[in-house]
Amino acid sequence: RFYSYSVRIGRIIEVMDYIAGNVAYRYCLEKGAEVKNGLDYYFVTATVDKIDFFSSIKTSKECSFSGYVTYVGSSSIEVCIDVEQEGVLNCSATFVMVGKKKDHGSPLEGTQNKNNRFIAPKICF
Repeated sequence: RFYSYSVRIGRIIEVMDYIAGNVAYRYCLEKGAEVKNGLDYYFVTATVDKIDFFSSIKTSKECSFSGYVTYVGSSSIEVCIDVEQEGVLNCSATFVMVGKKKDHGSPLEGTQNKNNRFIAPKICF
Protein backbone atom coordinates (compact mmCIF):
# COMPACT_ATOMS: atom_id res chain seq x y z
CA ARG A 1 0.00 0.00 0.00
CA PHE A 2 1.35 3.42 -0.91
CA TYR A 3 0.14 5.31 2.17
CA SER A 4 -0.25 4.06 5.72
CA TYR A 5 -1.13 5.74 9.00
CA SER A 6 2.28 5.25 10.57
CA VAL A 7 5.40 7.41 10.39
CA ARG A 8 8.04 6.69 7.73
CA ILE A 9 10.91 4.86 9.43
CA GLY A 10 13.54 6.65 7.33
CA ARG A 11 12.35 10.01 8.65
CA ILE A 12 12.55 8.79 12.26
CA ILE A 13 16.12 7.56 11.72
CA GLU A 14 17.04 10.88 10.07
CA VAL A 15 15.78 12.83 13.10
CA MET A 16 17.54 10.44 15.49
CA ASP A 17 20.82 10.97 13.60
CA TYR A 18 20.38 14.74 13.78
CA ILE A 19 19.74 14.57 17.53
CA ALA A 20 22.75 12.28 18.08
CA GLY A 21 24.97 14.89 16.42
CA ASN A 22 23.53 17.62 18.62
CA VAL A 23 23.97 15.57 21.80
CA ALA A 24 27.64 14.90 20.92
CA TYR A 25 28.18 18.59 20.09
CA ARG A 26 26.56 19.75 23.34
CA TYR A 27 28.62 17.27 25.32
CA CYS A 28 31.81 18.90 24.08
CA LEU A 29 30.69 22.43 24.88
CA GLU A 30 32.34 23.68 28.01
CA LYS A 31 29.99 25.05 30.63
CA GLY A 32 29.79 28.81 30.37
CA ALA A 33 31.79 29.00 27.13
CA GLU A 34 30.73 31.72 24.74
CA VAL A 35 30.33 30.50 21.19
CA LYS A 36 30.40 33.34 18.66
CA ASN A 37 31.04 31.60 15.33
CA GLY A 38 30.46 28.04 16.44
CA LEU A 39 33.05 25.54 17.54
CA ASP A 40 36.03 24.55 15.42
CA TYR A 41 34.80 20.98 15.00
CA TYR A 42 31.77 19.00 13.87
CA PHE A 43 30.49 15.45 14.31
CA VAL A 44 29.74 12.81 11.70
CA THR A 45 27.96 9.51 12.14
CA ALA A 46 30.48 6.68 12.05
CA THR A 47 27.98 3.89 12.59
CA VAL A 48 24.57 3.04 13.92
CA ASP A 49 25.20 0.08 16.22
CA LYS A 50 21.61 -0.98 16.64
CA ILE A 51 18.05 0.18 16.18
CA ASP A 52 15.28 -1.49 18.16
CA PHE A 53 11.61 -0.88 17.36
CA PHE A 54 9.30 -1.96 20.16
CA SER A 55 6.00 -0.74 18.71
CA SER A 56 4.76 1.26 15.74
CA ILE A 57 4.92 5.06 15.80
CA LYS A 58 1.55 6.62 15.04
CA THR A 59 1.07 9.90 13.20
CA SER A 60 -1.83 10.90 15.44
CA LYS A 61 0.37 11.14 18.57
CA GLU A 62 3.24 13.43 19.47
CA CYS A 63 6.77 11.94 19.50
CA SER A 64 9.34 12.77 22.15
CA PHE A 65 13.04 12.28 21.36
CA SER A 66 15.70 12.12 24.05
CA GLY A 67 19.41 11.45 23.80
CA TYR A 68 22.29 10.83 26.16
CA VAL A 69 25.98 10.00 26.00
CA THR A 70 26.83 6.42 27.01
CA TYR A 71 30.56 6.26 26.21
CA VAL A 72 33.32 8.70 25.33
CA GLY A 73 36.47 7.64 23.49
CA SER A 74 39.52 9.58 22.35
CA SER A 75 37.84 10.86 19.17
CA SER A 76 34.36 9.34 19.28
CA ILE A 77 31.21 9.54 21.37
CA GLU A 78 28.52 6.89 21.67
CA VAL A 79 25.02 8.35 21.92
CA CYS A 80 21.76 6.55 22.68
CA ILE A 81 18.52 8.02 21.30
CA ASP A 82 15.04 7.05 22.57
CA VAL A 83 11.70 7.77 20.88
CA GLU A 84 8.60 7.82 23.07
CA GLN A 85 4.89 8.44 22.55
CA GLU A 86 2.68 9.07 25.57
CA GLY A 87 5.38 7.80 27.92
CA VAL A 88 5.85 4.50 26.06
CA LEU A 89 9.26 3.69 24.56
CA ASN A 90 8.69 2.98 20.86
CA CYS A 91 12.22 2.97 19.48
CA SER A 92 15.82 3.08 20.70
CA ALA A 93 19.08 3.40 18.75
CA THR A 94 22.80 3.69 19.46
CA PHE A 95 24.95 5.98 17.30
CA VAL A 96 28.74 6.36 17.26
CA MET A 97 29.69 9.93 16.41
CA VAL A 98 33.25 10.92 15.40
CA GLY A 99 34.54 14.44 15.93
CA LYS A 100 36.26 16.12 12.98
CA LYS A 101 38.17 19.40 12.81
CA LYS A 102 36.61 21.96 10.48
CA ASP A 103 39.94 22.97 8.94
CA HIS A 104 41.23 19.64 7.62
CA GLY A 105 38.68 17.02 8.60
CA SER A 106 41.23 15.20 10.77
CA PRO A 107 39.90 13.33 13.83
CA LEU A 108 39.20 15.36 16.94
CA GLU A 109 41.19 14.29 19.97
CA GLY A 110 40.59 14.98 23.62
CA THR A 111 36.88 14.25 24.08
CA GLN A 112 37.70 11.53 26.61
CA ASN A 113 37.27 12.40 30.26
CA LYS A 114 39.57 11.40 33.13
CA ASN A 115 37.80 8.19 34.14
CA ASN A 116 37.00 7.03 30.57
CA ARG A 117 33.37 6.77 31.69
CA PHE A 118 30.63 9.32 31.45
CA ILE A 119 26.86 9.11 31.45
CA ALA A 120 25.23 12.43 30.74
CA PRO A 121 21.70 13.42 31.66
CA LYS A 122 19.12 13.09 28.90
CA ILE A 123 18.77 15.95 26.47
CA CYS A 124 15.18 16.17 25.26
CA PHE A 125 14.01 17.67 21.96
